[in-house]
Amino acid sequence: MKKLLLILLCVPLMFSCGENDKEKENTKKNSLFIIPQDSMSYICRMDKESIIVIDSIQSSLINLNSIIVNDEYIFTFENNNTYESRNDASVMKLYDLRGNLIKDFDESSKLSVTCSNSRNQVIYLGGDSRGEIFAMIDCNEMELSTINLPIRVHRGKSIDDILLINNKMILVDNIVFPKYLFEYDISYPSKPKHIKTEELKNHGTYEHIIKGDINNDWLVLLSSSVGDGGSSNHITIKGKTNGHISSHHSHRNKGQMIEDVFYKDICLIDETLYLLGRDGRVSKINLNDKIEKSNIKYIKTQSESIIKLIKSPNNSVVAVSRNEFELIK
Repeated sequence: MKKLLLILLCVPLMFSCGENDKEKENTKKNSLFIIPQDSMSYICRMDKESIIVIDSIQSSLINLNSIIVNDEYIFTFENNNTYESRNDASVMKLYDLRGNLIKDFDESSKLSVTCSNSRNQVIYLGGDSRGEIFAMIDCNEMELSTINLPIRVHRGKSIDDILLINNKMILVDNIVFPKYLFEYDISYPSKPKHIKTEELKNHGTYEHIIKGDINNDWLVLLSSSVGDGGSSNHITIKGKTNGHISSHHSHRNKGQMIEDVFYKDICLIDETLYLLGRDGRVSKINLNDKIEKSNIKYIKTQSESIIKLIKSPNNSVVAVSRNEFELIK
């Protein structure tokens, strides 16, 4: 594995917004991403096989969900993506790239946020049905607006991931069966148009979507469920090849896992699916091969306590621990 190259550039970051509707819809910048650490967070871009740190903010976002929007803003929200932690409303904030607060959306929303994503200057938000369930923020207007789903929303429903590919957005529905994928056309990001709804196969009681990822060939979902005297992990692969891998943890035998590895994060790069285990170790599987446990192989990393995987704008994987990070591809 190549050593990580870090270069700190003290260069002012200046951006401007489009002044008419056409510019608003077509302004698209996607070169920056954020790496949270315990003591501070880094604004980064990729240069071939190196991570370039161009700025830092004296704020730890390690326990928040954070994204960079159109290379202009940092959007954060408290992590409410487990059923037990959801409450009536989430703390949502928008900052500039220096970490200066632009707007606090706490008082204007009942959204209990579970996930976010963005296209151009529009932020998409998934939520829990105790409040609003799908919303967006247009950074040109600095207003949050709700969007109706094409189904009747029952208590317990939520959107647990928002996946973007080209001009397509997929909302991943969760927990209460039947579960769905809601597909939208976002050719005009501020005007998402519902295209179709696909029902998802159920893999167990209280199945919860942990993470999804997508590219032109595959859609992958990582989920968990309970039953059969324990809890289960599920990896569902749909697309060029299809498959399903399950792991089970029996609550018998004093709760010890017998052989199966449980995963908490995924990252899809071309034909390779990277998997982060609860033990902090990273593994991978080639989706062109047979989808089975025997084809999952461990990767040697500098840290053995990885907490999350980040996909960079140039389609590389960054493994993040609490006080360091490294490029895997």
